[in-house]
Amino acid sequence: MFAAEPMLANPVAFGFDENGRVFVVETFRRHDGVTDTRGHMGWLDDDMACRTVAGRVAM
Repeated sequence: MFAAEPMLANPVAFGFDENGRVFVVETFRRHDGVTDTRGHMGWLDDDMACRTVAGRVAM
């Protein structure tokens, strides 16, 4: 074992590079997750139409 709590919590993905190093992705989104957009599919068209950071902020 190369990583365990308290060094690592909530792992969701991992990968290895060409040097054998391990990279782990953690998430701490429980109860604070991203907005469920399945009921707002129109937002996707608006989001894809934004071409600048300012446009995304305005959206």
